[in-house]
Amino acid sequence: MVQTMKKFLGILTLALLAYTFQPSLILAQDGEKTLSFNPESTTITIDGTSNRDDWTVTAEQFEGYVTINENEGEAPDIIQASLVVKAQEMSGGRSSIMDRLMRDALKAREHNDIEFNLTGVETDGNGDSFNVITSGDLTLAGVTRTIEVPLEGTRLSNGNYQFTGSYALNMTEYEISPPTAMFGALVTGDEVIINFDIVADNN
Repeated sequence: MVQTMKKFLGILTLALLAYTFQPSLILAQDGEKTLSFNPESTTITIDGTSNRDDWTVTAEQFEGYVTINENEGEAPDIIQASLVVKAQEMSGGRSSIMDRLMRDALKAREHNDIEFNLTGVETDGNGDSFNVITSGDLTLAGVTRTIEVPLEGTRLSNGNYQFTGSYALNMTEYEISPPTAMFGALVTGDEVIINFDIVADNN
């Protein structure tokens, strides 16, 4: 009777261990992995216009990730993605006045985070080169809008992923007044273009 009970407990223990580790085995088989956006090989810029010169500001500080499920020979399934850019750290590198005007327009002191969170995605292509249409919530200057951003995706030879694309928006849609200076002598345009060249890796 004692031996039978020990054998039963041993079988029960093995079954519980198998059940406990089953989810991680399934994830490994599915090829799901989370990659971080590499700041050393990623560029995010905002291009704008004015009645004097065109201008560009660059995101100097940001963080983000993408969770994907790799499919052999096909475009990966993009499960989750998030990007946060620090508005206070954006810089054009040419004019401190323009940098200050842009940060003030973005209400960076009150709303330092420019944030995009993925809510839906469509992919088309093969495993190494594919097109992506992302849907998500963009929060800018404290105002959130749902947008669609088309991207081109590439699986690099080292297993990392690169995403490139651009998105046009009007600042007034986010209750942002286009910056002006010199008593109205300098006036910026309402539309800006956000450009992405993002590399996601395991580092």
